[in-house]
Amino acid sequence: MGMGRGEGEGEGEGEGVNKEKSGGIGWGCSVLILMLLCLRKRKRTTPSSDPPHPYPYSVLRRATNSFSTRLGQGGFGPVFSGVLQGHPVAVKLMDSASLQGEREFHNELLFASRLHRSPLLVPPIGFSSDPKRRRFLLVYPLMPNGNLHDALLRRRIPHLTPWNNRFAIILDVARALRYLHSLHPPVIHSDVKPSNVLLDHSFSAKLADFGLARFKTHHDAAPLPHPDSESDAASDFDTQSQHSLDDAKGDYEEAREGVVEGGEAWQQEEEKKKKKKKKNKVDVENEEEEEEEEDEEEASVYGKRSVDSRLSGELRRARWNSYDSGKSGGVSSNPSTRGTVFYVAPEYGYSGEVSEKCDVYSFGVLLLVIVSGRRPLQMTVSEFQRANLVAWARQCGRRGKLLEVVDESVECLDKGQATLCVTVALMCLLKSSSRRPSMKEVLRMLTGEIPTPQLPLHNSHSPFKSRNRPT
Repeated sequence: MGMGRGEGEGEGEGEGVNKEKSGGIGWGCSVLILMLLCLRKRKRTTPSSDPPHPYPYSVLRRATNSFSTRLGQGGFGPVFSGVLQGHPVAVKLMDSASLQGEREFHNELLFASRLHRSPLLVPPIGFSSDPKRRRFLLVYPLMPNGNLHDALLRRRIPHLTPWNNRFAIILDVARALRYLHSLHPPVIHSDVKPSNVLLDHSFSAKLADFGLARFKTHHDAAPLPHPDSESDAASDFDTQSQHSLDDAKGDYEEAREGVVEGGEAWQQEEEKKKKKKKKNKVDVENEEEEEEEEDEEEASVYGKRSVDSRLSGELRRARWNSYDSGKSGGVSSNPSTRGTVFYVAPEYGYSGEVSEKCDVYSFGVLLLVIVSGRRPLQMTVSEFQRANLVAWARQCGRRGKLLEVVDESVECLDKGQATLCVTVALMCLLKSSSRRPSMKEVLRMLTGEIPTPQLPLHNSHSPFKSRNRPT
């Protein structure tokens, strides 16, 4: 009996253990299923780890409060501020009628995954794509202090009055371009200008807007492709950059008209030089004098037009393209497929010949703008000799008066650094791309790692002194 009772108790205990095990397994399965459901839901609502993240249009509309706070306007479309997942953002909403805006949208996505790790750059962190409704949106982190164009040339904020703060921005942009050019393959930004330089909370400068950027190829002139399938572009943008680089050439053929005046001037300069070299075997000094005459003509043409307000249609468009309308929240776009007039290298503007040296030229113009606190074409300058910033800086270089270029409102000026900056800018602006320094060399000169070579210009009188001007 006792033995029987023990066996019964053992069986009862075994059944209890089995029930506990089965209950535990059931509970564990329930937890696992719940976790899988939560994870699945999270994947639907939470973007992947690496930007740019896809977002539904409705999410971005709510984030911007139905696009209520407008920051600015560019060629791509309007820019709005918002809050996304607790972070302030700037959202570009493409103009539905803009074909170039769609190209820029795809182009930004092509580069976003490759550039998001650099603190020197501001690629998009998110996007929304609906080709059927032509809704294309790009999301960027909002830069608290806007862009350099607005801060330096519009609001003229006090923070940019001390020389050290301007010089720090110059170095930041130089480092950003050096980084892009050091990638494999190198990335050519193609639209370096103040409105594409963003300022964070501490006024550190970051380079933005990769709508016109491209990878350097063996041909050096092939733009990035326009996707064959709009619907596939947003999901497959990471693989698009390696396909059909040459096929997109036709998309940019119209750009030959984009900077006609600068390009034709460059072509005429090259033809003049070739003819004179064949005819007279012009020596180096005569070439320099010829450049003086060309700069005089250039300054005269742009200057007179600015004074008389007789800008051609192309220059008038360039003026609006260069000065983005509205307050800038740190993001802007421009309509030209080859950058912005006055910042575009002559060989790029006319023939489409593209290399890192095109960015170097644009950086030279930007450098003069930061140092002088003036636009490349100053419409309000009474003396037309000084209206064209680049031509005027070249003449100051020839006269050995580089500090005349410096903004008079700058405080605590380091004359040595200022002279260095203008010198480096003029080297970046040499008309022959092969004579311009690389961005690596530019940065090393600015930081004093290597000496700055003497400018290939001699000190001579200003050509304006001998010009007969009407009284």
